[in-house]
Amino acid sequence: KFGRDAFVMKLPAIASRHCMLQGNMFRLLSTALATDGETVMPSLGDKKIEILLAATDSSERNSAELAEKLFSKAFEFFRRAKERAEEEKRTQCAAYPVALMSLSNFCDRALRRKEEADESSEKDPSARVDLETYPRIV
Repeated sequence: KFGRDAFVMKLPAIASRHCMLQGNMFRLLSTALATDGETVMPSLGDKKIEILLAATDSSERNSAELAEKLFSKAFEFFRRAKERAEEEKRTQCAAYPVALMSLSNFCDRALRRKEEADESSEKDPSARVDLETYPRIV
């Protein structure tokens, strides 16, 4: 809910934590939609689906495609959390290792699922995302 110009986003440690929360939210939504999109989509309602579509710059109401976009959005927020924490790293803040581990765990889970999953798996959003664009930090 906080924009890039919000006061909270100007404080690197708090911004990092906020981005980690958003990353976790998008990851959980992605997993829920990928696992059982036919049940989850109707339970969200039209207004919340429109908010998710706007957040992912998507117009498709397809649960698999939305799950993929949400998964990419989660990565974006984990990466942003790490970047914000790097700003605070210079002042010996504890946010940096937490943000780095969150991004690392996210990438590790995605890469493991990609290795274990069948390439034709439609259920796992990480199977549909090009993971080569992810940093090699895992």
